[in-house]
Amino acid sequence: MVVASFSFFGTFSTFINDEVKVDLVIGEAVDGSPIKLSELQNLCRFLSTDRDDVSASPNVIPNFCNDGVIRHDLFRTGLADILAASYFEPLKEEFDRRLEKVKKFRPYMHPDVSSLNVRAIWERYMPSLIRELEAVQVQETASLSTFTHLSRLYLQQSYCPPEFLRRVLMHHHRDPRLQYEDFSLFGFHSLSDWFGKDFIDLAAAFILNGARAAEQRGYRVSLEEAKGDLLRNFNASMQRLSEMKNKPDLTFRYHLRMLGFDEKGAAEVWRTVLLFRRYFHGVGAAAFVDRLPYRGFASYALEKALVQLYQLPPSLRFKSVQDLIEFQVYLKAISQGKDPLAIPSSFLPLDEIEMKNPELVQSVYRAKVAEISKGEVGLKVPVKELWDWQLDDKNWAELKKKFSFLPNSTNRDERFQALEKLDFQNRAQLDRYSRLQWVDLHPAWIDDGLAAAQSGEKTISVSKDWISLDKVEKSQELTALLEKASSGDEAAKGALSRYSGDAKTYYRIENVRQVSSRHLLTLEEAKANGAIALAADRSLEAEYTKLRSQNPSKFQEKPFASVKEEVARLVFADVFKAMGGVPARRLEAYTKEALASLQINPEDPQILKGSGDPIVEQFKFERKQCEIQRTTQEEWMKEQAFLMVPKQWSSVHFPDDGDIAFFYFEEKKTHQEPIFEQMAFGKETLAADAQRYLAERLLEVCKKKQVITIPIQREKE
Repeated sequence: MVVASFSFFGTFSTFINDEVKVDLVIGEAVDGSPIKLSELQNLCRFLSTDRDDVSASPNVIPNFCNDGVIRHDLFRTGLADILAASYFEPLKEEFDRRLEKVKKFRPYMHPDVSSLNVRAIWERYMPSLIRELEAVQVQETASLSTFTHLSRLYLQQSYCPPEFLRRVLMHHHRDPRLQYEDFSLFGFHSLSDWFGKDFIDLAAAFILNGARAAEQRGYRVSLEEAKGDLLRNFNASMQRLSEMKNKPDLTFRYHLRMLGFDEKGAAEVWRTVLLFRRYFHGVGAAAFVDRLPYRGFASYALEKALVQLYQLPPSLRFKSVQDLIEFQVYLKAISQGKDPLAIPSSFLPLDEIEMKNPELVQSVYRAKVAEISKGEVGLKVPVKELWDWQLDDKNWAELKKKFSFLPNSTNRDERFQALEKLDFQNRAQLDRYSRLQWVDLHPAWIDDGLAAAQSGEKTISVSKDWISLDKVEKSQELTALLEKASSGDEAAKGALSRYSGDAKTYYRIENVRQVSSRHLLTLEEAKANGAIALAADRSLEAEYTKLRSQNPSKFQEKPFASVKEEVARLVFADVFKAMGGVPARRLEAYTKEALASLQINPEDPQILKGSGDPIVEQFKFERKQCEIQRTTQEEWMKEQAFLMVPKQWSSVHFPDDGDIAFFYFEEKKTHQEPIFEQMAFGKETLAADAQRYLAERLLEVCKKKQVITIPIQREKE
């Protein structure tokens, strides 16, 4: 379908202009030979798209014979950055215009279903794209770094193309409007959109001069060889499309006609590309790599140390004051020790814990849950019927009470004109409200939506007055229904087949089964579902009330959120004093005691995590065997391990992120693996450096002889 949409325009353009133009000589190449305008224009036109542009836009004709010269040979090798740096001044004006559009760009978000957004997909599949996008959008004016960020985004979009985004969004929500949205970054579809015509001209002139320099040094490529390589590229592109079940009914010759070329003209252009490639690839392939230094390097850098690593569980790694507050509140809730720094070994009765902190005592259910909102259901309303409903006398009067920007009018035509003139934000608010009202008039739509909604297995945690499902206000009511349904109560099952706690979000809950009965949560579980955060806020707010009554001048008229940390430091003053105010060192004394115990008994069950009561085991150390190389990222481990004698214990490491750890050094292992992979990487690095060096020298000659001028040709010429 993509190819068919542009086939007419591609072929028609070759016949609409039969005027014969004089082929101008626009300068000399680095070897002194003349450069003709048509030669450079043909090269620009042939290279401006490649086979990866197939999903860019219906208005962009992909070149299935171009395997990505500018994309791969210039951008991915870094040669494009060298080009831009050498000629950035004449390019700056175009990049200033592009930067303005880039800064205004906002990734797509569905107007009614905010969870449907492009940024979420990027965060999962292409987080590096978000970093590049944020980096370029904060720039005030275009600079060379603007070009670098855009080139990286251009390459990254090929891994996560617009059509992929469309398919992912439509998989989650079949909104017909998604078919017509443009998911391209910044609305850029072609290479010219991204970097401008002048940059394409510059790239073509650089490739052309590289080809002339190659001929000067004895490289040769025949037209037949170039034609054969073009045909191979075309067949490879068709094979790729065939594997994607998207192969067009297209021949090699017809495709060239779509691009405005005959076979001889295309072969002449591609011959230039092959000469350029052989010159630069030849220089890269000539980079010599000696085995000897790699063997010595591998022997040293890849030497391994085998250690037993001891760490506290993630829930006991305190990165912030909030982590520390939650830990202290949890200890206070489950135990009655007098020492606030001690790790408890006995705990309060479950009923007593539930009385003071009900969210920490929970039951857990598993069920198949489908969810739908009234806003999603309202999308079913056809636009014409929605407008008719809004223009009705009675409904207009009700809408006027809700939205003051609507005029007082008794004339239907005047109302229509008023709706037409609304800005996007007001229009969206009005339509969203109207759709919700329409759903109230058609309650069966909710049943249909729930029946069609896809369900998935979900864990539902419930406590005395809290439930993990969103938008449920009457948690006790739903908890009772879940308990009855898990026991087989048919009436409860029926009530759960269409349940809503706020008349805005509706659930279909089926196959309810109890996973665990009423029990005390571990700190990790309480952090995961937010229960400990609730308990911490409630506990500190109660303490804040006491502090305000004792010292009203200090805390007068201050909201709790603004003084939360200050209150915590007063309530847990002994704890903050003992650890020097650094949350990461809260368990320093406990860890040192554990290390001393393990040095006496390496299998001490009081220190090492086992399979006992989860509440007791959560405070114990985890042990795992791991290998450390000199190239590992854990600096503290390699610094100690490779200076230690085997069969020794390390000191305790206290990083800022709270990941307290120590290890037992067992033995050292020499490196015995092949070094071919390291050699290949070294050769690839040297080859890239050699190509960049060649590009810099070639550009120096081009500038000295003034063989490249930007722009190549003014529009009026």
